[in-house]
Amino acid sequence: MQRKENVKKEAWNAFVAANAEDGGVLQSWEWGELEKKEGHRVWRLALEEGSELIACCLLIERQLSFGWKYLYAPRGPVAKISDFRFQISDLLSDLEKFVREQGAIFLRIEPPYQHSKFQISNFK
Repeated sequence: MQRKENVKKEAWNAFVAANAEDGGVLQSWEWGELEKKEGHRVWRLALEEGSELIACCLLIERQLSFGWKYLYAPRGPVAKISDFRFQISDLLSDLEKFVREQGAIFLRIEPPYQHSKFQISNFK
């Protein structure tokens, strides 16, 4: 699996719409553009297996006091539902590295899935 940062808008939105149970509005390409207009830094990270998109996450930088910052994934990350546990653990591992590279102190996620699919045991 490989991290990709240059996914095309149409592919991103199609993947999010097909795999986020809530429709993925807050992980959509357009939401990222709105956040940029509000002055926030935005990243779109994806994981591919071969040429197939299997997971993605829109990240937004939020500023805290004293120069600290964190990254926020509103209603994300989004992963292909067919093999959720495998893909989300790979994506979270990659996101952890990315968060550290950006100098953020933590990552806030809000997965768009029912609680039964997104359990703490998936992170061990």
